[in-house]
Amino acid sequence: MGLEGKAPAIDRVIWKPIPEDFPRIVALEKGEAEIITNVPPDRIKGIADGRATQILSIPSSRIAILSITARSRRSPTSAPSGPSLRARRPSIVRNLYAGQGKPFSGGVADTDFGYNASLTPYPFDPAKAKQLLATRGARAAST
Repeated sequence: MGLEGKAPAIDRVIWKPIPEDFPRIVALEKGEAEIITNVPPDRIKGIADGRATQILSIPSSRIAILSITARSRRSPTSAPSGPSLRARRPSIVRNLYAGQGKPFSGGVADTDFGYNASLTPYPFDPAKAKQLLATRGARAAST
């Protein structure tokens, strides 16, 4: 019996892992798979525009992190680094992830226990980023 005390609406499920993106998408487009996960962002529009395919998304706690490590002679602080303030997070989400996500603002995703809604992502502030880099003895890259 299912969660609601009823028999499932389907007779059987065949689970066939296809780890590589391209073969997984081809299987969907050829009708060899009815559901796939982890669609690469650059393929979302093609699948959404397909005759027999669609994109459905749900909130997830999956986090993608772009990490920049800078060497500094000064001690680390809790203040944001220059590169953190130069990141155009909404643009990164829109252009690299096809709009499928949102800027991260804390230690856990908003779908998880312990999420703190009062935390916000660092703002885009290139002037402040240059100032921070200068105080740490580094030159800011040109924009």
